[in-house]
Order: sequence, then structure tokens, then C-alpha cells
Amino acid sequence: MIALFITGVVVTALVSTGSAFAQHTNVAREIARVAQQPSMRAAFEAIAELEPATRSDHLTLTEILAPPFAESARAERYDRRLVI
Repeated sequence: MIALFITGVVVTALVSTGSAFAQHTNVAREIARVAQQPSMRAAFEAIAELEPATRSDHLTLTEILAPPFAESARAERYDRRLVI
């Protein structure tokens, strides 16, 4: 599911740039080939493994009141989460 989403994002990005690569008829085949490389498969697996935590973080952050131009409480919480 995640791999399909990322593939779609990559295709959209390539097509929207109007690049010569995007105009090539084998774009989907090339993306599928790249997606099968061990490093890409590992990246997709890491994204999939992180999905539950990412969703939880997203929900936690969106529950913090942050009206337009007054997002400091949410920003501070986000900043604390980035510190290891």
C-alpha cells in the first residue's frame, strides 16, 4: 500500500515537472524497476513500520490547539519530539 502510494507520488512528480524522463513511454516500468531495488524495498518497509507511530504522532499534534498565527504550543511540542 505504501509502496503504491509512493510510486504514485513519484509518477505525479515526474509528470508534473514536464521533464523528458516523464514524457518517456517507459516511466511506469522504470519506476517499478527502481521500486524493486533492495534499498528502495528497505525504505518502503521502514515507512510501513513507522506508519503506526506516524499516525499517532499526527493525531497527538493535531489535538493541540493551534489557531492561525498562534501555533507556538504545537510547534514547541513538535520541537520536543524531534530532540533525541
